[in-house]
Amino acid sequence: MDYKTIVKSEYPNAIVLKCTMSITIENFEVVRFKTTNIIHLCLGKLEKLLYDNNDSLAVSFVGGSCKLCENDCNPHSCANPKQARIPLGAIGVN
Repeated sequence: MDYKTIVKSEYPNAIVLKCTMSITIENFEVVRFKTTNIIHLCLGKLEKLLYDNNDSLAVSFVGGSCKLCENDCNPHSCANPKQARIPLGAIGVN
């Protein structure tokens, strides 16, 4: 599947971030946690940059579930509401 073509045709103003780290069976959970949090941090900075430059409609999403909390997530009240991002699948993006 050619994701670049799909993104460009369906979402012409999209920016896609990719975080690459070496992964093994032993470090899978650590890498999964770190990459998600790196991407969350980058997205927050990017949104702020766009907002500060008069693009107040900029919004970011993530793939998969949030991993900002080191322990189990509180289902009733988010501990990181300003850093959390909505997963793409939750809004119907293919």
